[in-house]
Amino acid sequence: MNQLVPTLPLELERQVFEMAALCHPSTIPTLLLVCHHIHDWIEPLLYRVLSLNRSPSTDAQFAAASSKTISFLQNAVRHVFIPGVSKPAGTKALLAKCPGVANLMLLRLFRDVVEAIQHLRPAKLSFFDPPHEFPGLLLTFDHPLFMNVTHLDIFHVYLDDEELKCAWGKWCSLTSLPKLTHLALSPQLGHEILPQLLAECPQLTLVVVGFWSASYLAKAVEFVQRLPVADPRVVVLRATHYFTDWEDGAHGADDFWARADRFVVHKRNGEIPSTQYLLDESEV
Repeated sequence: MNQLVPTLPLELERQVFEMAALCHPSTIPTLLLVCHHIHDWIEPLLYRVLSLNRSPSTDAQFAAASSKTISFLQNAVRHVFIPGVSKPAGTKALLAKCPGVANLMLLRLFRDVVEAIQHLRPAKLSFFDPPHEFPGLLLTFDHPLFMNVTHLDIFHVYLDDEELKCAWGKWCSLTSLPKLTHLALSPQLGHEILPQLLAECPQLTLVVVGFWSASYLAKAVEFVQRLPVADPRVVVLRATHYFTDWEDGAHGADDFWARADRFVVHKRNGEIPSTQYLLDESEV
C-alpha cells in the first residue's frame, strides 16, 4: 500500500509553515491542527508576541502561557507589552519564565512592573515614565535592564519648569548605556537635551523626536524650525497609531525605527536634502 510521505525536506517544510505563521498569525490555530510535528514547530509562535493588557483574548493567552514551562517560554516569547500589572503575582511568575524577551514596552514603571522585569535584558525598550521620576524603585540607566538596550523609546514625558532648568543633568546618564544606538524622545525632552545628547553620544546613529498625532503637523514643523542642533541623525517624525506601530514591528513589519533609519540613509546618500528633518507619515 502506498504511504503518503512529505514532498519537501523537513527543514524546508518547517520554514514554509513558520513563514506562513509569522506572516499570517491568525492562521496559527489552524496550522496547529495539521499534524504533530507541525504543531511542535508552530506552537511557540503563539507566544512570540505577548500582550498583558486585559481582554478576553489576551487573558486566554496569559493563562495558556502561564501553564508553559520555562524551557518552552524562554525560546518562544520575544516581544512583551505591559500596560500595567493587574495580576502582579501572576505577571511576575510568567515573566520569570521569559528571559529571552528582546523587545519590551511598558506603559508605567509601577513597583510591581519593575520587580517583574528586573531579570530581562531587552535590546528594544519603550516606556512612558522616565526612571528618574521613581527614585525609590532603584531603576536608573545603570540598572542591568538597560545593559543590552540598542533602541530606547522614552515616550510622553512632560517636564515642569524646574526640570527644564536641569534637564541634561537628569538625563546625562543616557551616555552610559553601552550599546545604545537608537533613541526616541518626546518633543519637549528632545528640545532640551538634543545638543548635549548628540555631542556626548557619538555612538548614536538615530534620534527620533516623535509627534504621534495626525493633527500635530504645525507643531512638528515648528519643532524643525526651532531645532537646537543641525545633525543628520535627527528625524522629526509625525505619525499615528503608536501602539499599532509597535505591534506591527513585533510581528515582523517595519516599525518607525526602520523607516527613520531609511530616512537617514536617504539623507546621507543625497537622495533627500541634508537639511530635511521632517518625516511626515500621517497621510500614509
